[in-house]
Amino acid sequence: SSSCVFGSVEPFGLSGGDFKSVTHAVDFLPAILKVCVIEYYMRKSGAEQAAINLGIKKSMMFKYLHSAHEQIDDFLQTRSDI
Repeated sequence: SSSCVFGSVEPFGLSGGDFKSVTHAVDFLPAILKVCVIEYYMRKSGAEQAAINLGIKKSMMFKYLHSAHEQIDDFLQTRSDI
């Protein structure tokens, strides 16, 4: 299924009702991670073009995205424990 937040990818196994929480988690990311998430998942221009748009190597972009996924997951786990 596709979502308005992550294109065709739902990296956290979320239902439609959880996208508000993910968006909130993204808001708390450090700026570079937030920009990478927005560029890669929302602009849908492909990995090569996203990296070019960000002005970084594709390998670095994927490292940032991996870090963003971990931080979003941690945020969601912490929030669900409250």
